[in-house]
Amino acid sequence: MHLLLVDDEPLARDELQYLIHNQRKDWQIEEAASVEEALTVLLSQKIDLVFLDVQLVGETGLKIADVIRQMPTPPLVVFATAYQEYALDAFNLDAVDYIMKPFEEDRIEQCIQKIDQLAKRPQAGSKASPKRFPVQEGEAIVLLDQADIQAIVAEAGNTLLYTSSQSYNSSETLKSFAEKLADQDFLQVHRSYIVRLSAIKRIEPYFNQTYMLSLDQLKVPVSRSYTKIFRDKLGF
Repeated sequence: MHLLLVDDEPLARDELQYLIHNQRKDWQIEEAASVEEALTVLLSQKIDLVFLDVQLVGETGLKIADVIRQMPTPPLVVFATAYQEYALDAFNLDAVDYIMKPFEEDRIEQCIQKIDQLAKRPQAGSKASPKRFPVQEGEAIVLLDQADIQAIVAEAGNTLLYTSSQSYNSSETLKSFAEKLADQDFLQVHRSYIVRLSAIKRIEPYFNQTYMLSLDQLKVPVSRSYTKIFRDKLGF
């Protein structure tokens, strides 16, 4: 299990990490002291579980929880805070538990047992496509509408999401997008390209009985191994 602890108080993070490691020594734990640090970790690493404080310096943990629930494969979220009044908001954001400070060992153990049970369950609908994807724009996080995505490209170890005007970096792999968008208006046409069919402006014959697709700002090749499924999908 790969965890992220988000709290602007170092002592609170240290205490929670100590209590968690008393229960699960093999769990890998990352730390963040702000919303910005937390989102950087979430976009760059595969996190399974987030322990999240509500009140952070200049920000709120509720913002992070809202971004998390839009992710294609969101981690579980536990709020760990001194503020009881945010419990309803937390559960409306799909939190699986709400732990009050000061932390008690028995309560942490109870939470971890709950996490263990949830982790064993298959995630119903985990392949369902989300409406928005968190992507990086400079130092900011942008929630990109699925309807705005024209193509997804794997390039030099990165995944780029193209709209009609620009591209964004995503932490998700091309394979992950292919699985989650399989029944949508998207089709993988090359080992490095997924295209939104309704975004295609022009189809031109290419070498070796393949095609080159023109989008608003991008040309996408259809490789020979994907030509038949592409033709079948478009009906020509």
